[in-house]
Amino acid sequence: MENSLSLSQLLPSEDEKWLLEVKKQIKKDFDLQGLNLSVSEEDNNHDFFNALLMELQHFVDSDFASLLSLLYRMDINENKMRAALHASNENAAIIICRLMAQRAYEKAQLRAYYKS
Repeated sequence: MENSLSLSQLLPSEDEKWLLEVKKQIKKDFDLQGLNLSVSEEDNNHDFFNALLMELQHFVDSDFASLLSLLYRMDINENKMRAALHASNENAAIIICRLMAQRAYEKAQLRAYYKS
């Protein structure tokens, strides 16, 4: 795929602790949905998010129903996603990747807040 992501496009923080938590959450959501994300949260950030991007592009192109199911599991509002897609000329997979990373970041922060 010709599109790639920088971390600054995805998350407000590039802190390694938060990035690892985000990757764990995304991987967990894929696993719980019975979908294979072909990278590990231990892989470097660039490889992880670009593999995620390629997987999302596959869903956009050929399995939108599975994508919607995954987004529902991740608690990403379908209307919010549609609005983001309509408001931008960016590739749909990049927009969805950003929404997933942001939601996983929110979940990680909430978990940390209530843990302490």
